[in-house]
Amino acid sequence: MWTFTATDGDYAFDDVKLAAFPIHVGVRNIPIGHVFTLAEQDTLTSVTLGWADMTDNEDGITEAFDVRVEVYPLDVQNKAGECLLAYEVERPLAGGVKVMEVPARVLPAGRYFIGVRQIHPRGSMSLGCDGDQSGVFYLLDKGVAEMQDLFGYAAVRATFGQVEYVVGTDIELLGLRKPSLRGAYAANEPVVADYRNNGCEALEVEFKCTVSGSTQTKTMTVPAYGMGSVEFE
Repeated sequence: MWTFTATDGDYAFDDVKLAAFPIHVGVRNIPIGHVFTLAEQDTLTSVTLGWADMTDNEDGITEAFDVRVEVYPLDVQNKAGECLLAYEVERPLAGGVKVMEVPARVLPAGRYFIGVRQIHPRGSMSLGCDGDQSGVFYLLDKGVAEMQDLFGYAAVRATFGQVEYVVGTDIELLGLRKPSLRGAYAANEPVVADYRNNGCEALEVEFKCTVSGSTQTKTMTVPAYGMGSVEFE
């Protein structure tokens, strides 16, 4: 059974009440979710995910594992823009509906794909579906949100509400892509670092890289919730 409630704290929230999900899906490295349309600016505060039970699965998975909640803006042709949120949460082996708190994201009016990506290399993440013959969900494949039927509605629900504080600017260094942390470092090998702005405002960032006493700097404008990489030769 699906019910709908609205409060002054959460504009919209689907309350899933299923004893067990009759169908479950999972495709490695292809996010599964829904397209949400916001009529006005709002703040994403959490994503609710429904899981099929995996306590006795055929893939030999014996421990909880991480999945990644992702948010992308969509144009009228369902083409995705730059990722606005990529946040890993734990998928328990037990089935049921879990509220996954995510870093708050201020989203302007528009269309968005909000879903979950399987990053575990084995088996299926077993995201629940209700089996409704009229239901659909979306796969974000090669940058386009494509509708998928036959399985019903996927148990992915976004919660928009009020938060006490939203970060304005917050640059985070995600890690080094190059050089490898192991092995020899070639003299002409570039240094590549990945970054993310966790804030709702664009900011100008000066990146510095020092190798063998020599320092290089690069200044870049990073958009709100923007992700990217910076390279030093």
